[in-house]
Amino acid sequence: MTPNEVLKNYWGYDSFRPNQEEIIDNLISGRDTLALLPTGGGKSVCYQVPAILLDGVCFVVSPLIALMQDQVSGLMSKNIPAVYLHSAMERREVNTELENIRNGKYKLVYVSPERLQSKIFLESFNNTKVSFIAIDEAHCVSQWGYDFRPPYLEISALREYKKDIPFLALTASATPEVVKDISKQLTLRNPAFFSSGFSRKNLAYRVQYSEDIRVELLNTCRQSEGSGLIYANSRSLVVNLAQWLKSQGCSVSYYHAGLSGKERTLRQKEWIENRIRIMVCTNAFGMGVDKPDVRFVLHARAPLSLEAYYQEAGRAGRDGKDSVCVFYYNDGDLQISTDTLQNKYPDLKTIGRVYEQLCAFYQIALHSGEGASFLFDLELFCQRFDHKAVDVWNSLQQLEVLGYITYSEAIRNPSRIRFLMSSQVLYDFQLRNENLEPVIKLLLRSYGGILDHLTVVRENQLAERLKISNHSLAHLLNDLKERRVLEYYKSTDDPVITFVQPRVKSIVDKENRLAFLRETAFNRWRAVRKYLTCEYCRAIQISEYFGEKLKEDCGKCDICLAKFKNRISLNPKNDLQSELMGELQKGSLDYHKIFQMFAPEQKEDVEILMRWLVEQHVIKINIHNQVSLNR
Repeated sequence: MTPNEVLKNYWGYDSFRPNQEEIIDNLISGRDTLALLPTGGGKSVCYQVPAILLDGVCFVVSPLIALMQDQVSGLMSKNIPAVYLHSAMERREVNTELENIRNGKYKLVYVSPERLQSKIFLESFNNTKVSFIAIDEAHCVSQWGYDFRPPYLEISALREYKKDIPFLALTASATPEVVKDISKQLTLRNPAFFSSGFSRKNLAYRVQYSEDIRVELLNTCRQSEGSGLIYANSRSLVVNLAQWLKSQGCSVSYYHAGLSGKERTLRQKEWIENRIRIMVCTNAFGMGVDKPDVRFVLHARAPLSLEAYYQEAGRAGRDGKDSVCVFYYNDGDLQISTDTLQNKYPDLKTIGRVYEQLCAFYQIALHSGEGASFLFDLELFCQRFDHKAVDVWNSLQQLEVLGYITYSEAIRNPSRIRFLMSSQVLYDFQLRNENLEPVIKLLLRSYGGILDHLTVVRENQLAERLKISNHSLAHLLNDLKERRVLEYYKSTDDPVITFVQPRVKSIVDKENRLAFLRETAFNRWRAVRKYLTCEYCRAIQISEYFGEKLKEDCGKCDICLAKFKNRISLNPKNDLQSELMGELQKGSLDYHKIFQMFAPEQKEDVEILMRWLVEQHVIKINIHNQVSLNR
């Protein structure tokens, strides 16, 4: 098959998005490739299509476990064999999957970066036929990147095992400095470079100062049509905003990492299916959520970097239709964000104490513990060692950035099952154990491939179909597990800490490293503050930050609208405004047909006029591009 045939066969699309086909062609030809594609720009297709076409296994390095799980689930639904390996998985489960990988049962393997340091993984990798390595969120490899992950530095070591396989590095946001560092750290060889640019012409960026941000959020939600996202940077603020908006009659829910996996999945599904219109969330929401019709993204509190803001705002308008991104702020909220960033970097003494107590908590001896994973109870840890939760949380984040641990917050691992017997042996077992035959038959009928690899199962559905309780089903499955008929890994929904390296005596030698990370983070925060106060086109500001030069203003942001306002005398005597308002008094009009009412040379002025009238809430444009008066 050709790449286009694969795209059509598995995804149903007739053509690729910009740069996708060229990236795929370079990868198939064996060339290292570095690609900057915007949020929603289709990064995953760039490695999934060639993974299907090429002989061997594609390894995808990703730091986001939830995204891995979503990607694998989506691929399996398309009958594309895929699996993930991350730090929260049991050793026996990992060993089983590594054997399946070596035997060629998967085309794509998603792996968390800390897994790359495992000897058992490297041995298996060396004995596996590999097509190429894809590095998602590649900015994590750079110490100047806004989400640096030390295990990413181990990726280049894979070259020692497979010298000729190509690398594909993908990210949505990287400054020129970070792009250079990505290429250096991954030892890319004469890489092909692609960038779709950072300009999103359908997005209108706005910045608004307000002493009462809640009221502004409510007004925008009421005046906007379609789905929306509201980002805040703390769980308590997320909950409070959602509850208040709901009390004002808004269709709203909230999402943060502290919710159970089941609850997060349910809320995300309700929002995607438009049963909930507005989602108030922390940055835990959004990665891998491919909802095309988000019409507005609002920020109730400042993100700590322009990279984060660009990614979060970029979840609006993925369908190419006009959408708005509003950044609300006031002096008090900016100070809260500044304090949040300051608290994010505790002193090294505090971080070291949390590290030592963490090792004691799990009885990790000196020079041992590498690769060990544990469920983590933050509340119990704080009680035992008399800590504030915020100090422990921030210390864990820095221990992760410094390369001592990884912390995976509230991972939902669904239940997985694989039969350990061949079909013939399993049939004989059923004849001898009639009480277990119904559940075995149901599993075999319900889940294809369950004889070959670990398969996600839904206990609730199985119990319902067997007409037994969930407790009774669990008893049957555990019985089959104890008899070595099947592997059964029950779902978990807890934070997991993994020790990336053996326990060290102290971390006092990391002071300079921590100071560098702190200063780099504050430089990014200064760029956010500058964005709020600069008085030229917002789209140009964002593009310049990422090293791109735009030739003209966007014409849609608050700065451009204010400038354009002065070009037209907006009053009832204005001919354009008078004629347009007169037509709208008769009823709604199609957006594109409005331009046919005026001379071609008036097109730009008409467009500016309509933008300004929308901004002033005089008119509104719905998702079907119908323009009407905002009565």
